[in-house]
Parts: sequence; C-alpha cells; structure tokens
Amino acid sequence: MLSPGLRIISLILAVALLDGCPSHELTAQSGSSHTLLDVLSPQVAQLDLAGLTRLSATQPQSAALAPLAGAPLCGVRVEKLHYATVAADGSAATASGALMLPTGQASVCQGARPIVLYAHGTSTERSYDIAALNDPQQPAYDESLMLAALFASQGYIVVAPNYVGYDSSDQSVHPYLVAQQQGQEMLDVLTAAREDLRRIENAGVSDRGQLFVTGYSEGGYVAMATLRALDARGTPATAGAPMSGPYALEAFSDAMFFGQVTLGATVYTPLITSAYEAMTHGALQTSTIFSASYAAGIDHLLPSQQSLSALFAAGSLPQTALFQASPTGYAQLDALSPPSPLYAFGFAAQNYLIRTDFRAAYLSDAWAHPDGAFPQTSAAPYPAQAPQHPLRQAFKLNDLRTYVNRAPLLMCGGHGDPEVPFAVNAEPMYASLNLAAQAAPHALLDIDAGAGSLGLQMHGFSAATWSSLQSASQPLAQAYADAQQQLLSQQGAVAAIEAYHSAAAPYCALAARAFFQLLGGG
Repeated sequence: MLSPGLRIISLILAVALLDGCPSHELTAQSGSSHTLLDVLSPQVAQLDLAGLTRLSATQPQSAALAPLAGAPLCGVRVEKLHYATVAADGSAATASGALMLPTGQASVCQGARPIVLYAHGTSTERSYDIAALNDPQQPAYDESLMLAALFASQGYIVVAPNYVGYDSSDQSVHPYLVAQQQGQEMLDVLTAAREDLRRIENAGVSDRGQLFVTGYSEGGYVAMATLRALDARGTPATAGAPMSGPYALEAFSDAMFFGQVTLGATVYTPLITSAYEAMTHGALQTSTIFSASYAAGIDHLLPSQQSLSALFAAGSLPQTALFQASPTGYAQLDALSPPSPLYAFGFAAQNYLIRTDFRAAYLSDAWAHPDGAFPQTSAAPYPAQAPQHPLRQAFKLNDLRTYVNRAPLLMCGGHGDPEVPFAVNAEPMYASLNLAAQAAPHALLDIDAGAGSLGLQMHGFSAATWSSLQSASQPLAQAYADAQQQLLSQQGAVAAIEAYHSAAAPYCALAARAFFQLLGGG
C-alpha cells in the first residue's frame, strides 16, 4: 500500500504542459459544509502523443503498454479544489484535490461526460498533491499522469482527493483505512467538484450523471468504502472497480501478526494506529503498541514532511522489522517461529516496531475469536463475531466484508502481491459477495494470470459481459507478466518483488477502464 510510485508510467507517458491560467477563488455559501471552499491554481496540460510515441520506441515496457492504453484523444485541464469534509474523529476538516477536465475538439472531449472518482494509494509524504500535473518533482506526479492519460485524455471527467492530512489540509492525522470517514470524504470532494464544474465558464464539458468509482492500494479500499457510502445514501454508482485494496482488514492484520509480514508493514502500522486512536477518541492508545525505541511521537509521525528514506536513516522507523524474533519469552509466539524465509525480514532481535506483549495479546484474541478467512477459510469468510482486543475491534469496524454491492463491481489485483496479499483481501471479499443473495454482479481479476493463476472470476454477469471482459483482460495480464519477467531478468528477484505492487497499477487501471466502457462509460 505504499504510494504506488508508478514509475512505469513515467516510461509510458510524455506530457507537454501549457502555461497555467490565473488562479481564482470561490467561497462556499455561509453555513454550508462538505462543499467547495475555493479553487486554487488552475492549470492546463496537454498529453503529447508525439512524445509518447518517441518514448515507446525506446522503452520496452512502454512499447508493450502504450498500444493497450491507446493514444490520447483529449487535452487535460486541471483545477485544484479546496473542500470541507470530516476528520478521523468526526470533527470538521479541510482537504484538497483535483478536478481533471478533458479538452479539445473531438466529440469525446465535449458535452456531457462521465465522471471517474479516483482514490490514490498510500503516501508517506504530506506534500502529496494529485493536482500537480505540471511538477515532475511532486510525489503524486506519476499517479496524476496515470489519471490524465488513462481517463481524462479519453473523455472522462476525473475527481481525485489528496485526503485529509495531506497537502493543504488543516489536519495532521490522516484517517488511514477509516471506512466511514474515507467514504464520506470521497462524496465531499465529488460534491465540491460538481459545484466547481457548474461554475466554470466555457468548461466545454458537463456531468452526464454516470459515476464510476475506482482507486488503487489504499485507494482500492477507499473506493470500496465509497461505493458503500453511495449505496447507503440511495445513490449507487454506475459501477465500481477497486484495485489491490486491503478490504479484509481483520484477516490481513491477523495474517501479519501470525508472522506473514508484508513489505511496507512498518509504515502502514503507524498510519493505521494513529488513525484508529483518533477514530476511537483515544480508546486505542498507540503508546501500548510500539516498542520504546519508536514510541515517542509516532502517533504524529506520518504523513511526514520528510522522505521515507530520511525517516529510516534518522531511526524514526525500522525498515522491515515489525516483530521480535525468537526467543521472545512467549511460548505461543516462539512456536510460530522461525517464520517462513519469505517473511524473515519482518523479525529482528532488537529495534523492532511492535511490542511483543502487544503482539501476544493480539494473537490470544485471534486464537479465541478467529477470523473466518484466516488462518483457515471457513464457509463464512467474515470477521470474527466478537473480538475483544481493541485493535482487532477497530479492524472489524473498518473491515468491508459485510458490504453488499448494489452497483456492478470489478476487483483487480495480483495473486503474488507482497504488500496487499490477494489471498487475505481480494479473495475473501469476493467470497463474501458470492454469499450475499442481494449482491449486484461482481468480478475478480487476477492481473497476474499470465503467470498461470486464477484469472477472471465473475458472478451474476451475462455471458456476453464475461466474454468481453475476458477478452479485454487477457492482453493486460500477458503484458504485465512480460513486464515482470523482463524486470526479473534484468534486475533480479528482489527488484521484481519490490516493484510488483506498484507495477500492477496501470494494468488494473486499464482493466477498470475497459469495465467502465462495457457499462456505458467513455
């Protein structure tokens, strides 16, 4: 869930930016909430097909993906929004985001257009600004390029928040994986974007009423939470495509505490616990979770003005050691060790992140109140009915496996993902939807199927939709497999593992776009 650097996008796309337009401000109506506050630094950008073609000729990965992505059809105008929303504890908050508008003379770039509401992946950098399409040094630049290239340049209006806790937000804590807040914030930025769209003179495009919701990594979780929020207010999306998200939070966390430590775990953990401390108004105390080496100030460490490498270098976080290695002094914990060599990096004799007594208490609750999807998959792959541990209670509250979709849904990810494991997130989420009698059609795509895994599973769709989506996904899966094999042969296994999660993003995004097009988008 670390910020999907999406560096592959930098190899795929070339963007020529035109001069920015003068900024203007808009003031919300007196007493209003969850709406547009102002618009900051509007900019105009143009995807450069000539540059894309030149780059494709020199980069093997981009040469494989560019034909699948398609040539840009529209220019892209970006407006930066400042909007009102809520914080993790439910109090008033502000945040910023982007409104991307297609521009140009082609019919697909004008008139009533569908909206893609997009949630970005995890970032540790507070300056993250997805509206900064003109700044290659911005940590959000690659993800912003992906949205512009794959959606806005193809005629979609794109709305994307930076989230509370980032950029110009007035909050220091990011509500990381707090389902109610993040779903609400997505509705708030959508409301602000629609208000701005109505006010823009000569915009050239308007909202035609179709809403497609997607996001990657943390954003996959946020997209699912947003679909739930839309359903709850009686306005389901046209369709949703959450990608590589940690939907089954309790199962995911249980697997981690049992020893299946994922890449990035030492970063995700303080983000989650800080958010849940705020969400529970202090009922969950971060001081009880972290070892003495890291406890001081960790509840406000992330997101940070410093880079992640600087935080590691300063000793503010360990790079990989989440837990104490054996012997721990706890027989039940030592019985779980040594961990598989695959997860050994997550353990150390000293300078580990999580207090051992906290891990022991967590696992005692997991043994007494097991999750339905881990360590064994039951007939009902849902969270534990009555967990007693405060962190497991928070995970249960924010676990999305009780959601039943009312809009057509496609989940995409890769079965070999070392950061957001497919087997304890996408698969139990899909299984829970299969058990729900009232669920709308839903599908699960393993983008790594080119390497010989599950491929595409669908429930409730017509045979024609199955065939069309399968035809669209097969070349994406093959291209992703080819790209990973090339990275493996050129840079080795470690590089391929580290890049896996981020590298899957544009392929899943293209699958999402194909899914939306099947359902009337574009």
